Amino acid sequence: MTASKFMNCASNPPANILTVDVEDWYHGISRYVEVPSPKSRLQYSLPIILDLLREYRAKATFFVLGEVAQNFPELVERIVAEGHEVGCHGFSHRHIEEIGAVAFDEEVRKATRLLEKICGSPMLSFRAPIFSITKSTFWGLKIIKKNGYIFDSSIFPTYHPFYGIPNEPCQPHAISFSDKKNNDLEDEIIEFPILTRRFLNTNIPVGGGAYLRFLGQLLLANSVINMNTKGWPATIYIHPWELDSFVPNVKFNPAIKFITFHNVGKTKRYLETLLRTFKFVSIRDFCRGDIT
Repeated sequence: MTASKFMNCASNPPANILTVDVEDWYHGISRYVEVPSPKSRLQYSLPIILDLLREYRAKATFFVLGEVAQNFPELVERIVAEGHEVGCHGFSHRHIEEIGAVAFDEEVRKATRLLEKICGSPMLSFRAPIFSITKSTFWGLKIIKKNGYIFDSSIFPTYHPFYGIPNEPCQPHAISFSDKKNNDLEDEIIEFPILTRRFLNTNIPVGGGAYLRFLGQLLLANSVINMNTKGWPATIYIHPWELDSFVPNVKFNPAIKFITFHNVGKTKRYLETLLRTFKFVSIRDFCRGDIT
């Protein structure tokens, strides 16, 4: 896949891109609070998404944590069997700035080997945990590319205390690691940023997850249309636990609990409306032109 071929494909998108971060309910909040002996809900929550996608004949890229693949290889096998793309989400759900380049490289390599063994095919797409490719961790893209990845979706072109590069392009684009005028295609990776909406000269995050739960489906739908009118696909994301009515009985900061689980009872309906309104495919299939 060359950058020029990608750009030709992306210039008039007939479909948008749905991504699923396959992590458990406790992975996100583990940054803020210790969760002793957490019980997984993925065997319940992930099939909810898979069933919806089958019903609406949609495809997605599932960014799977290595820890999840290790514990639930049968879930990864079902994702593959139903025609979706499996991508890598690293091995553990840790911000790459906290673990450093050496440990990140080791985790990417470990998770990639495991996922490729389960799937029986090379990994093409990567997403860093917590969207943690930032200005200070841009080195992570070189590690991702070195481990064989062609596509990345780790950059959120907005500001957040833990992630984001506000001035990054909002549309899919090729990122080069070479300073040469004639860039070697081997030194490029194709980035699929999460959907944002321009407002008061800044990028407002709208592309799924908590933003969907707090802002609702109408703003996200309008933002998808806005991106499509510019000739680009919108990339959105969701977590399996966001379609699960389960709220854990764990003592932690009330604000964190509110942000994490607010409106989880509505997320399935929100996603269903989006699947009914728009066509969604995986990153792999979009770039291959396999969007029928």
